[in-house]
Amino acid sequence: MVWECTNQAGEDNRNVGRMAVLLAGRPVTMPATTLNRHCGSSLDAAIFGSPAIESGDADIVATGAWSR
Repeated sequence: MVWECTNQAGEDNRNVGRMAVLLAGRPVTMPATTLNRHCGSSLDAAIFGSPAIESGDADIVATGAWSR
């Protein structure tokens, strides 16, 4: 999972992608990361996940955006 979060402050100052995986009940072995860029990070999340599929490292890469 690659997640985008542009406003990580206060209680939201955490790895949102990782927390989403864990709170969804997925195994701790499932990789996840958060991108924090203020412009274009949703597109960056998709671009970041694409090579994993192309190389065969992943069958599915979930990407998303969260902003407050």
